[in-house]
Amino acid sequence: MEINLNDTAIPINYLQLLNTKNIDWDKKDTQVVYDIVFTTMVNVLVSNKTPEIPLKCVKIATLEGELLLGAILKFTPKDDEPTQGTWELEFSTNEKDFDKITNILSTDLQFQSAFSLTAMNDYSVSLEGPHWTEVLCESACRVLLNWLDENATKKEEVSVILPNVFKATVTVEGDSKENFRKVISIIPLEKLTHIIKAE
Repeated sequence: MEINLNDTAIPINYLQLLNTKNIDWDKKDTQVVYDIVFTTMVNVLVSNKTPEIPLKCVKIATLEGELLLGAILKFTPKDDEPTQGTWELEFSTNEKDFDKITNILSTDLQFQSAFSLTAMNDYSVSLEGPHWTEVLCESACRVLLNWLDENATKKEEVSVILPNVFKATVTVEGDSKENFRKVISIIPLEKLTHIIKAE
């Protein structure tokens, strides 16, 4: 089952979560924020990519340091030319995937500046200041992951898609209740992969 993000409960859930943080929100703007969050992650990675450091990552985490979502950019050099090769983008919710990788956090000034710039360049929206970045990014990741967790089913793979940006999927693995495991994967779509290739 594949559902457009706007057709899920994510926009209303996001609105309700922001309301608890005293932020007045219009649910129709939720898709815009998800686009800005994911695009910012990729923009930051691209601005820092160099073959000399083949692994870079951006992590969105809570103020307490709990990982919500991260993006990893990997460089694979050509056999005959180590400075030439291909870059691959991956998303993960597993802290172990980020071991021994240079981290850029969503609380870092570099990320916060890129978030504001992406919002202005892509949507002419002013979202300046660390409060906006931390609350909007953390809330967006938390609501997306909660929706996937709550809608996981053994019967079929469940996906939510933000057209042109990402496809997030949850599957349930295991053959008994004792060893059921929910597996979340997020695939970058055309807009994000184009940013990587364009640079």
